[in-house]
Amino acid sequence: MKILKRFFETLRPNGNFGARFPNVVLNPLRAAGWHEGRTWEPGLLNSFVARFDRAFPPAVSIVISEFGGLHVGGGRLISFGYIDDHLCSSFAILEELVGEPLFPIGRTNIFEDDGLGVLMDVSGRVYVDGATGDEPPRDQRLDMIETDIDRFLVSIFSPGHTPEMQSWYYSLPNAE
Repeated sequence: MKILKRFFETLRPNGNFGARFPNVVLNPLRAAGWHEGRTWEPGLLNSFVARFDRAFPPAVSIVISEFGGLHVGGGRLISFGYIDDHLCSSFAILEELVGEPLFPIGRTNIFEDDGLGVLMDVSGRVYVDGATGDEPPRDQRLDMIETDIDRFLVSIFSPGHTPEMQSWYYSLPNAE
């Protein structure tokens, strides 16, 4: 019997058998108002998507619907459905870098910069984009952080540095 108990404990390392998120993510999500089955008000969701004059694929639409309107976290923060227009002015460049369309889902401060756009691709990979503080041609940087939103949330709310899986440096056309 003890062997079975230990086996099941390994299946639920966070103490939440079958839970989608570990407590390090679940606590800030719940504090922000998230719950299983939550959806963003359709009018706000449609207004957000309409700003970008492009159809959002299912993987991105599901994330925006579930998390849109939430400001999650304390020190490290992600705001879903909020993004500054200047962070979205470089879609063509970003899409050329990664080889596929990207879609905005919010903004974050995970690299100690409050002005990072959070984007997703068609398959659900999550990226952050923003200024580096360096001189051109390395003054902007796009980082792929994780392969899906759940892993992204675990990555940014876990203690320590948030590693990037891949990075691209670029400059905006008007940079000198």
